[in-house]
Amino acid sequence: MEQKEPGPKFVVDPDGPDVFRQLIDQILDRVALGQLGALRSGDRLPTVAQLEEDLGVSHGTIVRANKYLESIGVALGQQKGGTRIQEMPNDVREAVVTGFAARRLAALLLELRRLGVPAKNMKRAFEEQMARVYATGAKATPAARKKSTKKR
Repeated sequence: MEQKEPGPKFVVDPDGPDVFRQLIDQILDRVALGQLGALRSGDRLPTVAQLEEDLGVSHGTIVRANKYLESIGVALGQQKGGTRIQEMPNDVREAVVTGFAARRLAALLLELRRLGVPAKNMKRAFEEQMARVYATGAKATPAARKKSTKKR
């Protein structure tokens, strides 16, 4: 008997803020950025029942997430075929990537502020690192580093 490959795993904090947004952000990030557990055009999302069981999230929240993904052109719900990922529209991809970067930067900035690093030093460090990364053409992501080492 052929083993079925497990679907993408999502993690949300059911007691945390905006569970809907947590789920949407994870799905969109995986489609736009090709992160671990990447979702590609044609991939099927886990069923509503499976997500309810795995995440402990209400049926209504998951249905709302699927409808939202359909409304922005990222997913297509099919009769008896579940919800499948579609090619992400460029404007949506731009917004998702920007949102992802903003969330990551916000978390880092909050941590640096908590540690007492002055804003002017954060800004200088950010500008220096941006210049260094883009001047050298360095691949900043683990996925990009993997790709560049495979080519060698």
